[in-house]
Amino acid sequence: MIIRNISFFVIFSLALVFTLYVADIRGISMFLVCLAVISAGSGVTFLAPDFTIKLKQRGFLFIAFAIGVSFGFSLSARMHLQTMKVFTGIELTKVTSFTGVCIKDSVPGAKNGFIHYLELTSVSSSILDASANARGIVMVLSENGRPFHTGEMITVNRSCTPADFRPDINFICRAKEHEMRQTGYSWCVFRARKDILLGLMAIIKKMGFPASTLFEALFLGKRENLPAPLYQGFEQTGTLHILALSGLHVGIIYSFLSILLFLLPGKWLKYMAGSIVVLFYLFLVGPRPSLLRASVMLMIFGLGFLLSLEREPLNLLAISAFIILMIDPFSAFSLSFQLSFLALAGIFIMGRPIAALIRPYLPSFVALPLAFSFGAQIMTAPIALASFGIIYPAGIIVTLLLLPVITVFLIGGIIFLFLFALPVPFLQELGRLFFSFLYRVIFIVTSAFKSIPGISFEWKWWYILFFLIVLFPFLFTIRFIKNKINKRLATSL
Repeated sequence: MIIRNISFFVIFSLALVFTLYVADIRGISMFLVCLAVISAGSGVTFLAPDFTIKLKQRGFLFIAFAIGVSFGFSLSARMHLQTMKVFTGIELTKVTSFTGVCIKDSVPGAKNGFIHYLELTSVSSSILDASANARGIVMVLSENGRPFHTGEMITVNRSCTPADFRPDINFICRAKEHEMRQTGYSWCVFRARKDILLGLMAIIKKMGFPASTLFEALFLGKRENLPAPLYQGFEQTGTLHILALSGLHVGIIYSFLSILLFLLPGKWLKYMAGSIVVLFYLFLVGPRPSLLRASVMLMIFGLGFLLSLEREPLNLLAISAFIILMIDPFSAFSLSFQLSFLALAGIFIMGRPIAALIRPYLPSFVALPLAFSFGAQIMTAPIALASFGIIYPAGIIVTLLLLPVITVFLIGGIIFLFLFALPVPFLQELGRLFFSFLYRVIFIVTSAFKSIPGISFEWKWWYILFFLIVLFPFLFTIRFIKNKINKRLATSL
């Protein structure tokens, strides 16, 4: 049940994620510690007198922490067992080719190439004139190749080597375009998915270059055709997150659907229809962590509304993290997962009090996006510095300027998808002019701010202590100032 007391869910998810990062599956004693903590917490919670309400709450926190750690260790053990099941059947040094199934769409790589993620099914050796079953995840780096789609079966005429730089990758391979070929599909549904994607891309191209490439990136998550100057503009202003499929995209699609589905009788029918469409969109573009998080949160929020439950945003965030990690615990180590959840946590934890602080001095349509952007930037700063060595403060202002234009661009694009599918030249030309203008506005904004330098320095892991030392007093100060402003406004009235 989603309740307003957010402590249990948040502590549980934080303990689970932290345990995944530090867990040693051989530390069986930790399970005994967790059992002891659960016992102590249960005793405090259920045996404490009624007047010690705070003590009972502390007991629930103990239980939440212990259960989260226990789940973290169980997921860590599951990851370890999955790694132990990796095999090739033939000695890796004698493997000359392998076949696998794409587990997600290819992503752009270096030198106009792509990165492909395959789940191994078999390996072959021309040296031994033999083949064998295989299991594991291999990352294939190709140069000047073409992208593949989820579900396609690919044969690579190259050998692969063990990989230990990521917990979810078992092997790595470098191949050229002529060394890779598609041999079929693991399931017919994936063939239909590819046909739908190619059909949509053909319609989107009618928007005209380069606006069509931006809509491809915003609606389908395909950035490989995006012009380099625009991509560099997003990158050098710290606003690449706008291109990432996330809550903005799901929210716009769901809002658009709610308008189309208003004739359906009953809230449950509308909720089910909307959820099915969102799940179909998730299947179409791929279950990226930020998009999966947004979809799960949206459906839980809708369910809470229908059942008249409290809908605390931090609870939804914690529950969605738990669901995603139960599906794929390896996603906790992906940069997309970390940035997505930290950004939203920054909006919920810091954005709202900052918005309340500056709202008396700025209009709401400026104060809210500015506060939310600032909160997201602050919370993601440690990860951005640790991963890229640089952050862009200008991104706060650029995000504020771009979001309205991007929203209009995305909504207009979804509407015009239907118009571009019709043979009406006048409407198509009108749409091309409209999207060309919006593209030009976005390009001008990113170009104007990309010359502002970022802040860069070498990040050390122990810098996080300084970050926390600054963050927590800041949060308490924000709350104190907010209360002072509310008291002053009440007195003046």
